[in-house]
Amino acid sequence: MRFIRLVLICLAIGLTGCASGVKYKDMSSSIAPVKSDQGRVYFYRTAIVGAAIQPDIKLDNSTVGTAKPEGFFYVDTNPGAHSASTATEVERQLTFSLDPGETKYVRTAISIGFFVGHVTPELVGPNEALKELQEMKYIGAAATANVSGNSNTSTSSDTMTGGNVSTYNASSAAKTEPHDSSVAPIAAQKVGFKLGQSSNTVEKMAKQRGCESTEGAGLITDGGPVEVYRLTCQDGSTYLARCELRQCAPMQ
Repeated sequence: MRFIRLVLICLAIGLTGCASGVKYKDMSSSIAPVKSDQGRVYFYRTAIVGAAIQPDIKLDNSTVGTAKPEGFFYVDTNPGAHSASTATEVERQLTFSLDPGETKYVRTAISIGFFVGHVTPELVGPNEALKELQEMKYIGAAATANVSGNSNTSTSSDTMTGGNVSTYNASSAAKTEPHDSSVAPIAAQKVGFKLGQSSNTVEKMAKQRGCESTEGAGLITDGGPVEVYRLTCQDGSTYLARCELRQCAPMQ
């Protein structure tokens, strides 16, 4: 019954409502580990109450994403003191320190305001955060890179490695360490080849990054507003792309 209520609420609020995308639990194994000289901050929002209220999330006064219900993204940045903030009728700010190689989790929670709801960033412990993240959906492609004053900051769309999405037999796929190549070599997943509406777009994107393939880009998720495509390159590496409403971005 709870699931049905959530679906009905999401349908009612339409495009301004719940996040759509790959769930954290289905893609966590494809996320590259944080570099030893940087720190990582996950941002997510669980509550769908007040779903139409989706303020920008700022890290050190630069926008890095949106407080979208049931969505998450992450940012890699330099160690040290940082501030995260959101603003509706009032601004809410959170300050914290990040050590080298450390990961911290910031949940945006909504509360009642005078005119509109307030969205407040709050630190969450890793055990609690990882439990809540499992059902959150990836919205990192919408985040903005290069936080002001921090040239080593990158968003989640910049730091993902290819493949190993657990829904698609990721447990049997070999993980690889991230590297500077434009196409990340990973073990091919055993998923039947299926063309999708954005296959041609992904193939052109892959070719621009040096990935030639005789088979083409296959759809490895169900067809819908958010799709993930895989293309096996002639050199044995794999190219992954995520397409939302036919707008595609590489997952490497």
